[in-house]
Amino acid sequence: MQKKRRDAWVQSVERAFRILQLFDLKRDELSITEISERTGLPISTAHRFLATLEGLGYIWQNPDTGRYRLGIQTFILGTRVKTLETLRSVARPHLRQLFAKYNETVNLVVERNMEVLCIEKVDADRRLVYTPSIGETHKLYATSAGKCLLAFYYDAAQFRRVLDQLELVPLTKYTITEKVRLVDEIERVRRQGWAMESEESEIGLRCFGAPVFDSANRCVGAVSISIPIARFVYDEAPGSSTTRSAWSLTSWIPQRRPAGTWALPVRWCKPGRVNGLPH
Repeated sequence: MQKKRRDAWVQSVERAFRILQLFDLKRDELSITEISERTGLPISTAHRFLATLEGLGYIWQNPDTGRYRLGIQTFILGTRVKTLETLRSVARPHLRQLFAKYNETVNLVVERNMEVLCIEKVDADRRLVYTPSIGETHKLYATSAGKCLLAFYYDAAQFRRVLDQLELVPLTKYTITEKVRLVDEIERVRRQGWAMESEESEIGLRCFGAPVFDSANRCVGAVSISIPIARFVYDEAPGSSTTRSAWSLTSWIPQRRPAGTWALPVRWCKPGRVNGLPH
C-alpha cells in the first residue's frame, strides 16, 4: 500500500478530514467542544473549519442544539464511489444465500487505510453480540475478514510494510498481539483459503471469512459470517460455505483498472485444485 509522505500533505485539508472522520453511526452528532477535544484543535480553529465545511454542505449544524453532523454533500459524494456500489450490488444475492443457510449475520468488507471497512451486510434477526454496521471499520488482525485481506490483498512488500505499521492492540484476551503469531496465522489462511477468529474481536463471537476476487483473480474484499458461540452447533465449520459464497462472486465482479495496489493472491488456487478446499 503506497502512502503519501506526510510532509507533502496540506495541513488544512488534513484537519478538515480529521473533523469529518469523527462522525460515525454511534456518534452522529457532536458538539464543538467534543470536536475540539478529539482533534486537538482550539475551539476557535475548529469553528472556522466547521463553518467552511457547513458552507460547502459537508457539515450541518442542528439549529436547536448547536451540535454538528455530516451534511448531505457527504452522502452525494459517497454515492459516486461506483466501484464499491458495483461490488455491493453483485454481492447482495450471494450474501443472502449464505445468510439463508445459517440465519446468522453476513458481512462484505474491503480494505481501507489498513482497516476493515464494512460496505454491505445481512443482519441476523437474533443478534446476541455486536458486529460492525455498514460504514464502520474494524481491525485487520482481529477479524476473519481482515485476516483474509492480510493474506490475499497485499503483495509481499506491501504486507511487510503493513505488518511494520500495525499496532496489535488487544481487544479481548484472545486477540493475537504478537507479530510472529500473526504471520503464522496469515500463512495458515493462505494455505486453506479461508480464515477464522474466535473471540479475538468480541467476546462470545466466532467468525469465518473468505477472500473475494475479481475476474482477473485480484482480491477486492472479503465475505464473513458472524456466529455467537452460544449458537455454534455446526458439525462442519462454515469456512467452506463462506469460501464457496466468495468464489461465486468472482465471475460477476469486473476487473479493476488500473490494478493499483490490488495484488495477485499468494499461493491461491481455484476450487478443485487444492486438497482440503471445497469442490
